[in-house]
Amino acid sequence: MLTARETRSLRSSLAALPPDEREGRLATLTREELELLAASWGWWARDDQLEPLDRIEAPRPFGAWYVLSGRGWGKTRTGAAATIAAKDRTPYLALIGRTAADATEVMVEGPAGILEHSPPWDRPRFVQSALRPRLEWKNGAKAFLYSSKNPESLRGPQHGFYWADELAAWYYLDDTFDMLQFGLRVGAHPWGVVTTTPKPLPHLRAVLQRAEPVEGFPRLLYTPDNGGAYVTKGHTADNAANLPAKFLADLDAKYAGTRLGRQELEGELLDDVEGALWTRALIERGRVRKADAPKSYDRIVVAVDPLGSKGSGTAGIIVAGVVGKGRARDFYPLEDLSGSYSPAEWGRIVIAAHDRWSADLIVAERNFGGDMVEHVIRTAAESDAYRVKVTTSTRGKVLRAEPVVALYEQGRAHHVGGFAELEDEMTTWVVESGLSPNRIDALVFAALELAVLGRVSSVGQTQGSAVG
Repeated sequence: MLTARETRSLRSSLAALPPDEREGRLATLTREELELLAASWGWWARDDQLEPLDRIEAPRPFGAWYVLSGRGWGKTRTGAAATIAAKDRTPYLALIGRTAADATEVMVEGPAGILEHSPPWDRPRFVQSALRPRLEWKNGAKAFLYSSKNPESLRGPQHGFYWADELAAWYYLDDTFDMLQFGLRVGAHPWGVVTTTPKPLPHLRAVLQRAEPVEGFPRLLYTPDNGGAYVTKGHTADNAANLPAKFLADLDAKYAGTRLGRQELEGELLDDVEGALWTRALIERGRVRKADAPKSYDRIVVAVDPLGSKGSGTAGIIVAGVVGKGRARDFYPLEDLSGSYSPAEWGRIVIAAHDRWSADLIVAERNFGGDMVEHVIRTAAESDAYRVKVTTSTRGKVLRAEPVVALYEQGRAHHVGGFAELEDEMTTWVVESGLSPNRIDALVFAALELAVLGRVSSVGQTQGSAVG
């Protein structure tokens, strides 16, 4: 197999030839040589998609390569290519996705994943084991799949390379990344690639804090911190040659100049939004690792804000717990199960969450579906053990949220791990936007029930009932 550096050298020499000489040179290659070229990432990749070992003659000490870019830049394809190359340098690799499904469906089986872009003669076997799903190559190398939902699964295994995909959306970022680093002890130069759309998280801020441009390599940075890291920054438009023109035009028309566009298309690491009720620092101050979270809670609720005429397209479903009594109560968001579901789907999800956490109560909003909530849960329930409390809010969203924000300011709110979508909403929502994010509503009603008022009725009319 040609290395990326060898392929780039050949491609450069061919590009320097006149067209007729170029065609003549290609005609001298055998079919096997042409197949090798077609299978080589160095033949197709842009320069900024090549790993530091293939671009720099004498790279500085590094343990990670961060690819921070917008959607459609080619992050997944780059991570897959780095993994395929690394399997010839180390026998043990780790593939870590946001969830187990993401690791399988994006990193391994996706259109830009490892299986799709492995050469036919060196395609790994995918062993879909419930305990240790993995890829196995003919040379004996194995790549094991992990999920950021289960950091402890990385305790013990050793690796010489890792690919961490969409790290900014991981559930337990610090716990998972720490466990991963402890196992990087195979070979003389264990390292990994991180591919993610950047978000203003402490981990990424720490990486970029002292990063400086690498001379001669546009958009490539280097930082000596944390064992050394290279950083590639990119825009969606960098990959325009491989993206539909209509796709780019539609995105540009809708998101150019917006905050979402700057983050998701231009790959910028953005600061807090002026006027937002929560800041990243406020959330971060109270965050706890999964391993450090309480082992039991005095009360647990599942809060639901169903879709309605003013909904955001998402049914808000938040599981939260509380520890302590009276004014000493600390609030712990435990799970964000929000999504675009049919009523039957979110009803089943709520019941499953209630059972999984042995919750005390289901809290729901009446404004746009309170009666329907009880009907949906009654339909999904198989026993009469489910209590539902519904409320009609008589105060605006900001007034409802203010005492919950105070919990964070007092250091009494603790996110167990990370909730990327929820935290994005919390730190970007301003009342002037006219939006009504249902994740925030569900979080607020959980906090009001558990840690602020002890009962939602202080916010509006409520009704409690047993469902069955």
